Amino acid sequence: MIPRCRGDERLIGLLAAEHLLNCGLWNFAVCGPVRRQGYEDSISESFVKRIQDAGFKCTVYHPTRSALDPRSWEILLHDLQRWLLSLPKPVRILTWFSIRGRQVTEACMYANIKVPEEVAVIAGGFDHVMSKLSNPPLSSVDAPAYQVG
Repeated sequence: MIPRCRGDERLIGLLAAEHLLNCGLWNFAVCGPVRRQGYEDSISESFVKRIQDAGFKCTVYHPTRSALDPRSWEILLHDLQRWLLSLPKPVRILTWFSIRGRQVTEACMYANIKVPEEVAVIAGGFDHVMSKLSNPPLSSVDAPAYQVG
């Protein structure tokens, strides 16, 4: 086993849920990571649980292709657009990380969905570069990675 340090992913999902619940809109969704065998998506799980505990539904989307595989971006883009268009608006979306958040905002642009008016996005992890590349810039839960490490 390889030792590693991680932030509290469950807390990240919970903090994102609390923030979005306090915004006053009641349509929620999660755009998580690609499902992998043996991988636990604690961020999405805790977010969905908190939203459901508050009495609301939460749609969950897990892409079938990696966010980091540039060869699959066109397919992922079309899948994301189809999913985003199917959601009730306005909707608040938690993305697994900033890379996925940027992909969601880009898919919204291609699908003519207004961000943040129709789709508001919050990322489950802060990445300064991805946040600034996103249009509009992403909001995120800033886990204290330096303190964890």
